[in-house]
Amino acid sequence: MSDSEIAVRLSIPTSRVKKLASYYLIPEEFKKSMMLKVTHGGEKKAGKIPISIADNIMKIRKTIGMKKEESAMLFEHAKQDGFSNEKLSMVAGLVKQGHTVKKAIELQDEYIIVRVSVPIHKAQMNRLLKKHKTQSKQDILVKILDGRIRERIITNKI
Repeated sequence: MSDSEIAVRLSIPTSRVKKLASYYLIPEEFKKSMMLKVTHGGEKKAGKIPISIADNIMKIRKTIGMKKEESAMLFEHAKQDGFSNEKLSMVAGLVKQGHTVKKAIELQDEYIIVRVSVPIHKAQMNRLLKKHKTQSKQDILVKILDGRIRERIITNKI
């Protein structure tokens, strides 16, 4: 049965079915700490990990290529102190920049995530993606901002 068929039968969104399916990928030692239901007002229960956070930890583990021990640190932190999805994204970004998971968790409160929408000429972005052998437009912009790529971005051709 597909995710969409299950969603229809249970009258829940397909995204919820996918998050629940990720439960089986979560390390056994953290399954008992999972919080599958959202409490009133969306508040987190002490010692519990929301399924959305666990799902995002598993996605980050796969995307970054994290070791099981490293993702276990994220689960443990989520269980003890809690993680918002934004803070989890921050930790993932810091790990991608070369910090260890432990150091990224320590540093997370010293940084904020800023999202900006900038129109960039497609041809230039495609050239940069090819030149720097990446598919991530975000990575290209981060590297330009921190000086690893010295490039002037064309935002308007008028």
